[in-house]
Amino acid sequence: MAKGFAIAITVTMILVIMLLYMQNFSSAQNADLNRIAQLLASEKVIHTWSDVNDDFYKAANLRIERGYMNVTFFDSLPAGFNLGEFLHLYGIFIDSKYETPDVDITYLDEAGKPTDLRLLPAKITIKPYNIVYYYDDWSKHELFVKIPEENYSIFNRTIIHLNFSESLECTCNDDQQTKCAKFDPNPKDCKSGTTYCINITLSISDASGFKCTVLDGAYDFDSQIKWNFHIGGEYLQIPMRMPIIIDMRLQNIHVNTSTTLILNTNDFYISYPAQLSVSAVNYNTSRIDNV
Repeated sequence: MAKGFAIAITVTMILVIMLLYMQNFSSAQNADLNRIAQLLASEKVIHTWSDVNDDFYKAANLRIERGYMNVTFFDSLPAGFNLGEFLHLYGIFIDSKYETPDVDITYLDEAGKPTDLRLLPAKITIKPYNIVYYYDDWSKHELFVKIPEENYSIFNRTIIHLNFSESLECTCNDDQQTKCAKFDPNPKDCKSGTTYCINITLSISDASGFKCTVLDGAYDFDSQIKWNFHIGGEYLQIPMRMPIIIDMRLQNIHVNTSTTLILNTNDFYISYPAQLSVSAVNYNTSRIDNV
């Protein structure tokens, strides 16, 4: 009887060990599955964020590159369609196509609160100096660059290039003017007593390969300079004066632009109109970043 009891105890212990092993195996397997699910959720968040962000900038036709002490804006003006309405419809598209039950996609304003894409401010700010690259609205018929007077000393130079998508049939003479454009009023060289002396290069090109540099040097921005470009019913004006050193106005014309702002410091960051938040609902995985 003692022998039978010992056998029973042994069998019971073996069964308990097997049950514990199976439980541990099951727990380990569940942990592995959870880790895989977490990784898949992370991948989905990353790819969804990138897709939505890329779509936004393709629609806006705007690319921004930061260098060591400069920022360059590659732009296309005007928008060519109602970008504000597009952003609204794109928000609906995101809700129906991207935002599956397991993913939450939200645009956040500067205060970190959810916002309607139509309400995004049409501006990009270089902080902490509050140098602003902005539009009248998302139609992009007017482009501005503003430098606060109190931060003028941080600004070094601006380089602006305009590439017209058609052949202009213009000429560039010795005075760096074209038969298509003129200054009124003319730029003035900096002199003793000039408060705001801005280094600026302004050049143009067209589809035929024509190139002309119309400004290149340091000019007095205490008073206004205005460059007027026109072909028939098409025109582009650029009034320039501190604190709005660029005020580009377009009428019936399309132009691709690059605007480089060079500073006297690398201690700055770019503040975008909004942040895009993408998170996995059932996992502790998200990405929130500027767009």
